[in-house]
Amino acid sequence: MKNKLRGLVKDYADGKLDRENYLQQRTQLINGIVKGKISKNTLLDSQLIHRFLHSTPKNYKWVAILFLILILGSVLAWFVFQFLTK
Repeated sequence: MKNKLRGLVKDYADGKLDRENYLQQRTQLINGIVKGKISKNTLLDSQLIHRFLHSTPKNYKWVAILFLILILGSVLAWFVFQFLTK
């Protein structure tokens, strides 16, 4: 039985597992987690966790600028609409 749901799903998608075998292994995996026999941490990819914890938010500045432009544009559009409807 695979300990990682991601690998199980990938094998099914690649055709390495048939539907019955996939469902059986998935059920065993879920039951193992619920019963505490399989740690939830084994489902996570350690490289993915490392990248998430050690990544720097480089694009947040641009997201903040775009959000500010969107808000200012909305406020400006509201004022123009109010002015034109009077």
